[in-house]
This record gives sequence, C-alpha cells and structure tokens, in this order.
Amino acid sequence: MLLHIFLLLNVLVPSTCQGIGTPIRLADGTGTYGRVEVYYNSEWGTVCDDGWDLNDANVVCRQLGFESALESKTNAFYGPGTGPILLDNVGCVGDETSLSQCSHPGFEVHNCGHGEDAGVVCNGKCTPIRLADGAENYGRVEVFYNGQWGTVCDDGWDLNDANVVCRQMGFESALESKSSAFYGPGTGLILLDDVGCVGSEILLSQCSHPGFEVHNCGHGEDAGVVCNSTSIRLVDGAENYGRVEVYYNGQWGTVCDDGWDLNDANVVCRQMGFESALESKSSAFYGPGTGLILLDDVGCVGSEILLSQCSHPGFEVHNCGHGEDAGVVCNSKCTPIRLADGAENYGRVEVFYNGQWGTVCDDGWDLNDANVVCRQMGFESALESKSSAFYGPGTGLILLDDVGCVGSEILLSQCSHPGFEVHNCGHGEDAGVVCNSTSIRLVDGAENYGRVEVYYNGQWGTVCDDGWDLNDANVVCRQMGFESALESTSSAFYGPGTGLILLDDVGCVGSETLLSQCSHPGFEVHNCGHGEDAGVVCNSIGTPIRLADGTGNYGRVEVYYNSEWGTVCDDGWDLNDSNVVCRQLGFESALESKSSAFYGPGTGPILLDNVGCVGDETSLSQCSHPGFEVHNCGHGEDAGVVCNGDQGNAGTIEAIRLADGADNYGRVEVLYNGQWGTVCDDLWDLNDANVVCRQLGFESASEGNGNALYGEGLGPILLDDVVCTGGEDSLDQCGHDGYENHNCGHHEDAGVVCNSDSDQGNPETIAAIRLAGGLDNYGRVEIFYNGQWGTVCDDGWDLNDANVVCRQLGFEAALESKTSAFYGPGTGSILLDDVYCIGNETSLDQCRHPGLENHDCGHSEDAGVVCNSDANEGNAETIDSIRLAGGAANHGRVEILYNGQWGTVCDDGWDLDDANVVCRQLGFESAVESENNAFHGPGTGLILLDDVDCIGNETSLDQCKHPGLENHNCGHSEDAGVVCNRDANEGNAETIDSIRLAGGAETYGRVEILYNGQWGTVCDDAWDLSDANVVCRQLGFVSAAESKTSAFYGSGMGLIMLDDVDCIGNETSLDQCRHPGFEYHDCGHSEDAGVVCNNRIDESDYSSGGIDRSTYSPPVGDVTIRCDAWSFQVDIPMELVQGIDADRFFLSGNLRDSSCRGFENGNSISINSSLDDCGTRYTSSHNLSFYQNTIRGSDPEAAGIVEYFSIGLPITCVYNRSKVIKTFFGTLGDSTTVLKDSSAFLYNLAVYPSVAYTQRVESYPISVVMGAKPFFRAELLKAPGNLEIHLRSCRATTTADYDNDIVYEFIRDGCGVNEDVVRVLTPERLTQADFELKIFRLPQDLADVTRQVWIHCEVLSCDIDDTSSECRRGCVVGRPTRSIVESAQKADWILAGPIILVGDSKERGDKFQEDTFYTVLLSTTSVLMIVLAVLGSSFIVVMRCLGQRGNPEDHGEGALSLEQLDQSSFDNSSNNYEELPMEHLDQPGQCSYDDVSLK
Repeated sequence: MLLHIFLLLNVLVPSTCQGIGTPIRLADGTGTYGRVEVYYNSEWGTVCDDGWDLNDANVVCRQLGFESALESKTNAFYGPGTGPILLDNVGCVGDETSLSQCSHPGFEVHNCGHGEDAGVVCNGKCTPIRLADGAENYGRVEVFYNGQWGTVCDDGWDLNDANVVCRQMGFESALESKSSAFYGPGTGLILLDDVGCVGSEILLSQCSHPGFEVHNCGHGEDAGVVCNSTSIRLVDGAENYGRVEVYYNGQWGTVCDDGWDLNDANVVCRQMGFESALESKSSAFYGPGTGLILLDDVGCVGSEILLSQCSHPGFEVHNCGHGEDAGVVCNSKCTPIRLADGAENYGRVEVFYNGQWGTVCDDGWDLNDANVVCRQMGFESALESKSSAFYGPGTGLILLDDVGCVGSEILLSQCSHPGFEVHNCGHGEDAGVVCNSTSIRLVDGAENYGRVEVYYNGQWGTVCDDGWDLNDANVVCRQMGFESALESTSSAFYGPGTGLILLDDVGCVGSETLLSQCSHPGFEVHNCGHGEDAGVVCNSIGTPIRLADGTGNYGRVEVYYNSEWGTVCDDGWDLNDSNVVCRQLGFESALESKSSAFYGPGTGPILLDNVGCVGDETSLSQCSHPGFEVHNCGHGEDAGVVCNGDQGNAGTIEAIRLADGADNYGRVEVLYNGQWGTVCDDLWDLNDANVVCRQLGFESASEGNGNALYGEGLGPILLDDVVCTGGEDSLDQCGHDGYENHNCGHHEDAGVVCNSDSDQGNPETIAAIRLAGGLDNYGRVEIFYNGQWGTVCDDGWDLNDANVVCRQLGFEAALESKTSAFYGPGTGSILLDDVYCIGNETSLDQCRHPGLENHDCGHSEDAGVVCNSDANEGNAETIDSIRLAGGAANHGRVEILYNGQWGTVCDDGWDLDDANVVCRQLGFESAVESENNAFHGPGTGLILLDDVDCIGNETSLDQCKHPGLENHNCGHSEDAGVVCNRDANEGNAETIDSIRLAGGAETYGRVEILYNGQWGTVCDDAWDLSDANVVCRQLGFVSAAESKTSAFYGSGMGLIMLDDVDCIGNETSLDQCRHPGFEYHDCGHSEDAGVVCNNRIDESDYSSGGIDRSTYSPPVGDVTIRCDAWSFQVDIPMELVQGIDADRFFLSGNLRDSSCRGFENGNSISINSSLDDCGTRYTSSHNLSFYQNTIRGSDPEAAGIVEYFSIGLPITCVYNRSKVIKTFFGTLGDSTTVLKDSSAFLYNLAVYPSVAYTQRVESYPISVVMGAKPFFRAELLKAPGNLEIHLRSCRATTTADYDNDIVYEFIRDGCGVNEDVVRVLTPERLTQADFELKIFRLPQDLADVTRQVWIHCEVLSCDIDDTSSECRRGCVVGRPTRSIVESAQKADWILAGPIILVGDSKERGDKFQEDTFYTVLLSTTSVLMIVLAVLGSSFIVVMRCLGQRGNPEDHGEGALSLEQLDQSSFDNSSNNYEELPMEHLDQPGQCSYDDVSLK
C-alpha cells in the first residue's frame, strides 16, 4: 500500500543572490558545485570532510548566494586540491552566514589529506525572471526584485547575457539577444542596466552590473531574448528515433508514457525538424532512462509547436518510473542535400525532391542559408555562401529559389521559399557554400593541447582512447591547422568530458584531412566511459614558410604541410596577408602583395586558398582559411610577396659549432649578429643534421637529436622549425621561422652526431656491471672501472638504457628503469651520467655519455633496473587460484592465491590484455574492461603482483611477464580489477522452475525460487528495486514498490540459490539477470531478500499492446495535523502505510537529517518539525500567513528521492484574523475534511534592574521602591524566524480585568504618552520590545490594604520582510487617537499578575501621605501565550504582561528588593510621589478591546 503526501509548497524566492562572509569558492566543478576552498592568510585552501554534512554544505551555498545545498560531497569527489588544508572537523548548525562562523579547531589544524577534500552541490535557484509580451521562449526580459517586477536596459546587452537568461529559465541556450524594446516597452521599474555576463553564470543577478535600480535609460531600451526552445532530444536510438528526453531547469529528463500517442509524437518530431511521426513508443521501448522524470500525462492536440505547450500537470509531477519512458519514431524523409563539384565541405548546393536532384538559386542567398545547409550536413557552421554558380552550373531541375532562412532551422526545406520548382533563374545563379570542416576542438587544455571533442548531429562529444595513437593525433592537429602532433594522450589526461561519446576505435593512417575520414565503427558506437577520453598535444609552431623563385626578401609564397611544400592561392590575397608572411620570415613588414603567379607558377600541391589575415597574426596558418588543400584555383594564381629587406633573412650565420660534447657530436650553436645561440628541436631531423655536419666538415650525420641531450644552452635561441631538404650548404639556407622567432626553451636544444673516420668516441670501457640493493634481476646499477665500483646517474635514464644493462647481465630484456635511488643511494664514485642508449648496444659503455666520472649529480639520483628473463625464478612460482573480490561474479578486484595467502595485483601497466588472461582463467570468454585505481575498493593484506605484462594469449596470469611475486612498488590504492564478458557463463544457462513469496502475504514476502526440484532463497547482496521489479512482474504484478533486505520477512531454510543478482529491470525472469550461478554465494539466511509488489495486472488492462495503469483506491483513514505556536506534527495511521518503514517518510527540506524523518508513534507514523526547520517555507497573502512543507518517501538503495507514492495529501498551517491556527488537509478518501485548531506564539516578560539587560530578576515577588524605574523586556520566545515585534500600546489597570473602571494608558501607537512615566527603548533584537517604566500608583479603593496594579501590553507581530509594516514605522506622532479599549467584544486573554502595592496607610480616604513609601510587588511569568490576530498583512498580538505570581520551580521563592540590585538607573526620589494626571485616565464603560485587535 503506497502513499504520496504533500504539504502545500508556496515559496517566495529571494530577490538577489549575494555571497557574504569569509572568501569562499567552488573549484573543479561549475558555478553550483565543486570542491570547497576558503581564503585565509593570503592563500586558498581546502576543507577536510571529517564530519562534513548537509548543514555545513548549506552554510557554504548560502554564503555563495544560493538558496540552499542539495548535497554534501566527501572523499575529494571533485578531485583532490593542492596547497594548504585550512579547515577540518567543521560543525555548522546550519544557520550561520559564513563557514568561518561554524565550530572548528582552528585554521590549518587538521589530521587529513587532500583525499578527504569536501565539496558541495548547491541549489542554483534564485532571482526570479520571466519573459513578457512574447511567448514561452522569447520576450522582454523582466526580473523580480524587492517585491516588484522590472525590466533590464539594453546597454551592453549581448548573446552572453541572453544565454544566462535562457539557461536560468530552463532553456539550453539563447539564439538571439534583442534590444530597443523589440518586444515593446515595459512599464514600472527599470531594475538592471549595463549587465555584463561572461556567459557561464548561473543567474542573471550574478553578472556584473552597477546595482539594482541604477540605470540611465528608459523603457525604449528594454532588453529581450530569443531562447533555443528545441530543448528536446532522442536518446539510445538514432537520429530519427529513440527515447524522448526534454531539457528543463538545467537538466535532461524523460517523459512518461501515460496517455502517450501519435499526436504527442508528431509534436516531438516536428519540434526536432522532422516532417511527422511514424509511431509513438511506450514502456521504455528504447531502454529506461536515468535521472529525472520531467513530464507525465502529456496531452497534445497535435498542432502545437513545442511539447511543453501540450497539456500536462506540470514539470516533475508524475506517478511513474523509468520503465514507462516514452519514445518516438520520426519520419526521417527530410529533404536530402548534397554538395556537388567541390569537396566534402564545399560545393554547389543540391537538394533531392520527388525522386530527382536539383539546384538552388542564389536570389537572397546569404550566410544564414549557408549555415542551415552546413548544419544539416553535419558541420558546425558555414564559412561562406557562394553565388553565381561559383562551383560551376548544375544541370537538370532548379528546385528552390528565394530561400530565406533565419539561421536556426534544422533543414533547408524549413526555410521560407515560394515552393519547390518555383523560380525565375537559370543555372548561372546556382548557390554554393563553404562549410567549416574544423568541427573539432580541444577542451580543458590550451590552444594546442587538450581533450579532443568532435561535433556531430548538433552536439559536441568526446573520442575514446581505444587504439588512439600518434597517427590519430596528427590528423586532429592538422585538421585544426597545426603542422603535426607532438603527443597522443589517453585515460582522460585532460579530465573526463561529459555528455556524448561520439567516436571509439579510431584508426587513422595519418594522411587523412579529417578525423571523420579515419576508420571507426560509427558515431556513438563505443564500449568505453569518459575515463578513457582521448587527447592530443599539437605542435603549436606556425606552419613553416619560404619564398621561392625570387631572392631573400621576395618570391612566391610556399608553406610546408604534411611533409610537402606547396603554394598559396591569391583569392583575397592582400597586404595584411603579406605582412604576416614577411614577419614570420623575420622581416619587419611587407612592401607589396603579388598575385597571378607573379614569380612564376609553382608545382605540387596548392595548400591554402581564401586566406584572410587581420594582420597581427604571427603565423600564416593562424589566419582564417577553409582548410589545408581546400581550394578552387590553379598555379596560375599562386601568391607572392615583397618584404622590407632591412631586417630580413639577408643576415647569414657567421659560424656554427658543437658544444658540450666532443669533436663530432654535441649541441648545435650558431653565431648570428655577434651572438652565439642555440637551435630548437621542433621538426629537427637527419636532413637538418646532415647540413650541420657537412657545414662543419664531416661527411654526414649519423643522428639528429633533441631534448637538450647535451645539456641546455645559454643565451638566445636563434632558430626554430628548421626544415632542410638535406642538400643545402649552410643551415641558414634551410626553411625556418626567422631569427630569434621561436616558441621553445633550452630544454629543446637540438644536437647532432656526425660521422667521422677520426671519431674519438668513448674509448674507455667498463670492466664489469652488477645490480646492488635488490635481488638477482633488479637493483641499483653499478659498474666497475679503473679498479673501483661506482654508480650511474639517472639523468636521461630510460628503458633503452635499462635494456642494455639487462642484456649485458644475461637477461632477456628490461621491464622497468628506476630513478631517484629507488634501490637506495650507493656510495663511492659516480662513474656515468647522461647515458643515452639507442637500445641495441651490447654494453653500457657503447652508449653515448660525456665520459667516465664526468657528472653533475649525487647518489640520490642513482639509476636502477628491473630485468626480465626466461630463467627468472620468480616467475617459476605459480598462482594457486584466482578470484574477483569487491564486485560480483564477472567483475571485481583481482586477487590471487599464492603460498597459502590471498593478495592483490597492482595496476602498473594493467590493460585489457592482462584482463583477458584473468577472465579466461576464471572461465569467461573474454574481458570487457580493465580497471585501475582500486575501482572495486582497496584490498587488504599482501600485494602479490606488479608490472604484469601479458600478451593476451596466456592461460594463466603467472605466465605473464612480471618482476616476481611480492615484488612491487605500489599500495592498495592501485589494486587492479576487471570486467569479464559473461555471455558464455554457463551458470546463467540454468533456469528457474518457479518463484514464490514466503513469510508475508500475496503481495509481499521473502523471495524463494524453485531450482532442480528444491526451493531456496536469494541473498540480498546488491539487491535493489530493479531486481524486485523483475520478481514482481514474474509473479504477475504491475511492479515492485520496495526491495527488502536483511531477512525482513524472516530467515528462510534450506538452500541459498542465488546471490549477487544484478537485474537491469526489464528482464522477464529472475534467471535472466546477471548472477554468479545457482548455489554460488557467500551469505547466510540472515541476508534473505524480499519484495513488496504493487497490485496485480488485470487482463482487461491490456490494450494496443500496452498495459494501462489500474486505479487503486486506498482504504479511508484520516491523517491528522496539529499546529502550535512554533511547530507542527503530522500523524499517519499505520493502516494506511502497511509495510512501509516510518523512516521512509521525510520532510523535503532535509532528507539526511534524522530529526526530519518519520517515527513510530503508537498506531501512527508521526513527523514533526518547528515552523522554521526541515525546509518548512513561509509565504503570505493579504490576510493569511502560511507555513508549508512536503512529505516525501525515499528508497534507501537509491542516491536520491524516488517517487513511489501515488496519493496526494495537501497540508498547510494557516494563520488568519479569526483564529490563530486553521488546519486544512485532505483525507485518503474522496471527501475533504477541515479541522480547526487554535494555538499561539510564546512570549516572555522579564524585569531587569539595568538598561544593560544583562541580569534579569529570577525570584518573585519583587519589592520596588515607589518612583524607581525598572526595565521591562517583552520577547517572542518560540515562533518562526521570520517575525519581528513592536509595542503598540501598554496600559495599567487596578484589577485583572482588561476593561477595568480605571485605566491608565502609558504607551499608545508605539509612543510613550508621558515621558516622565515611560520611555520606549530600542531593543537588541527584532523579537524584543523594551521599555523603562517609573513605578507609580493609581487612585483606587484605599480601604483595601493590598493595592493591585495590572499591566497590559499590546504587541504587534509583523513579517520581517514587510518594509511597510507598522513594526517598521514604529512611533508615529500625530496619528489619529484610537482608544485601545473601544470594542464591543472581549478577547479571551490569559492573565498574569498582579503588581501588588503594600504599605501601612495612616489615612483612609482619597489622599495619601506624601512621605509614605509604597512597595510594588511585581510577579511575572516567564512565558505568556499571546493570541495572534492579523491587521492588514501583519500579525497583531495583544500581550498582557500581567504579573502573575511565578512558578516556584521556575523562579524560586522569596522577595528580592530592587534596592539590593543596581539602583544606578533608578530615580529613588521616593518622597516625590506623583499622582497621575486624570486626563490620562479612561473612564469606565466607554470601550472594549477586541474591535481594535481585529481591524
């Protein structure tokens, strides 16, 4: 039995978002989430997650200007920070305004590491915003501030600002920003001007602006936006079919299939640019989605433009699960389009219509039209529109003319046009386009490196790193205009992307011009996650360039690309382009640009065309152009330049030398303009080295090397990007970027090794070599020379060097090179440094090095090796067994049994080959994935293997290469894991004979299955709602309401049949779910799984291939609500929620706070909270005030809220003028009942002897000398935090009757009537009202020995946000006199008091002796229940501070004289007794109170 309860939610959103307090920021996330960092002592630092919870997160989010936090994050969820850890053990109550106000042991006091850095997810909702005088997705921008809507001025208004507005309103982005009151001038306030958004802000109020209501404009400049309303997509299908998902409030979510039909599908398909829908799909036909369910019960007529325009109960209002996600099949017969007589990204536009291809006329043809064409063909945008049959006249039909695209259309056929085959033109006007083929970008890096993302079908997505190598990276870099790639990166080196993964298994030859031309299995076909996103590092140096067939400063421009020199076409060639060329060559500027092959036609490829330089670029490749080798010209149009030769390459190299090596090898240095300088190694190869060596007199070069092999030079870097053919006589004849034009450092200095018959080489030989500080096959490298052993320094030490050492020692090869004295520092001599082996040497002394005993290092850099050998005894040891831990049967952490102990395997070098061996050894067909970084949790105990290197065909892991069992350099945080392909797992071939529920009733109980003639239970490991759904559907129920664990329905007996069951949720039988096999488990009957199923499926519910939901009518029962002054309690009868635990119910404001959850209370489940806790919200109308919340239910197995409840129960506490509390609620039946309840806020009246209000009087009665001036404080004790109070009036009477015959009113309308008697003070807090009162006596019956005085005060309680309330106005002099006792009806007051006058009167009558002292005994209660009424939009509370004798338990007994306390503020002129003037006395019988209180 299920329940869905709502407390009515009616929220006033704050008008602005502003961060306050200690500087704080969110790192490595977005505007609303990330790692928490605080600024202290001039440094940013992190916060440790010890004790980190939602209270702490709420403080952070509110400090940053958000409404609240959605979640607190621990364990460096957003990545570990760097630098200091500034806070730890933070303990916030939740109402602090700054994180630094929360309790903590002090800044920089912690016992944690960055692996525990805390994070938050904030609720980004804030300043309300709307679009006026337009439609859902466009209109005039208006914001809500300080209770009023107002407009935004268009000064500086642009697309960045519009994007922020549209995203804040739930759209994906903006299409256009509008100005000059495009949607008509607004009225009222202008709230914002000079808005300057970067574009990444979450809220418009977060953008820079001079302040609200600060502007210098009128409504004629009101700003507007056009938002991208096509916030809809199809998922897990193809371009024209799939699961429908919509974008709302910054998140994608699914649509439920209740009532889903072809009308709804037609709207979706047309919104996405298709002609119509072929079919509507239900029951998660394309698989269940995840995350939010945004729409349900959609009812489209079919003519709507947007799905959101169709009828529906509201976003996120639904009663379904992802098993009912809706889908569509759209008619993909959109008009096909192609580019002819050009290339992949440019050509004549041709469309296909009515079985024939035809052209498009160029009348009105512009870039908007071209953009639509290019996007329809899969490009990001158009570079240019072409007319006048630029790509040659077509033949056949002319199908379109006068095309007018806005630019946002999906298809060309959606643009305005007079109709197909309607035209007034010929083929001489055929239209064309040039599309931007660079639909590729690098993200989270810089201009030349980052994560690779490609643009496809309107969306950006990442590329998986399977098979990713330098060939692939070269294609990416050249496509982006770089010359080549320096490196390919994998494993999300630049961070994991989000959204789609578009390409996987890319295999480029390297000569392709576009990444999409490389082999791949298809877009969106992959078997990887974002942890494998590929990246590149491109060579960012400008494309090499030279001048041909001229002299040093003029000639035909030729550029070097893809290992070839080629020419540049002269289309658009001008002096700006020439200036870039000349400066790139080292000249000051250009004198002239040349065209029409002025210096003769070149040969070979034409590499650039339509070059458009601004003029300040540093390389020609940085100028705009349609792409390398994209052109429509011949060599008769080759471009040339004349450069200003004053500073050019006319300067030649004066000399060349080799430094820090020997006669025939070393670092290349050239002498230019009187200075020696180095040469950068970008593009440096053997051709360049040959020129250097021949220039130095050697026959040739044997090697060209880089990376400052011979040490880093000093002084200027004179040459970079040197490109020699090899036949030049001098290095300055080779192509290069110009002298002193480079983008490198000395760590890239180039070197050479020249061939020479007189090569002096390294004549010294090593006598012997050994490994020390390790074992037979690994250790510190030591060599024997000149009678002593010594070490080798690790500068440049790599696997090539280690291979030479290992082979010299008799091993097959090296597994690893070790640095930084890995096997401990040696002693004695250091014999070698800067060793550089090719890898095929037979002895270490054959490798290049600066000479024996020549080094610049210490023993802390001693080099080491790990060798591999067939004779390695370590690998002779065999593994006894292997298993997967911390996961399930087919995935988990790899553990092996060796020498009687289980241990883990380190992930160094762990890949799919290794995983394949493990999976086959376990009986699976193959591996799906290898996993690193303790993906399945860190193991314990031994680490048995490291550096495992399998070919992939081994039958056991111990057959793979490794340095030996128990030989490792890692921790359990690097434990390796696998995911095995279980398709061949024989265990799942077995089927379940039957299934039943035991220990419960028909719809719930312990799950038992019949297998092989025996009944047995199912273990609860990983048991969740997906598993329960399969069980319930298999039993004939609609679905599962809940999964149960820990033998909830009692422990079963006999066999345990299944464990680690892992269902997707759409299986028809439990045996179709993943599991390790029947009778394979590691649990007991105390973990038996159970389910709670929803009602059975009725055969009559079947129609049109689907199942309609049956309606469930719950039994009638009442939910009761009680509200008092500061809290409320909801009681839900147990009979209505049978089988649902009490703590499954919670108040929506704080689902993690146990005090906000339900608890068992007799025969009910109760939930209670104060009016300002657990997310309870306050709103008000003209004469009503509301305190509201929502009761929800959660699934303990899920990460967030799961909507299980199917019945709505609205509840609210309303304060109005006739009753303090009125409670509305609905029963669970068809009728609605109204309960009325009464209560009040709690007040306290205290007496203080001093204006400091530090020590109040705690013992009663109190003796006060006549004329003394004690201080009174009325205080609102327990009530919601949104109230403030104000003393409206106070009076003294001679009896407890408020309407006594003698009344003296000493405060009226907030003002003291007689300043000699009373003084109204300013309190410390808004919930206090203070006054000073001089003790006096009233004329009364002197025959009574005991004289009594009662004090009554009317206190006004107002909404703290109401700036126009009477509380804010305070004392208003001259207000029309209004007697507080003019009323025809008395209120029902709770009285306390009196003040008792005690004295020995010597006279009886109407006159007192002036020298008589009178004592006032004042007794007050600490709390008074004050009836609440409403005046306008304020609460009006009349509080009678009536001095009733206090409770001895609260106050103690005995009298305390104020004379014994601080008398400094009292006027002790007791002989100056004052008889109060009679004009201040109200006469009896003239009035009463309640009319006033109810006005």
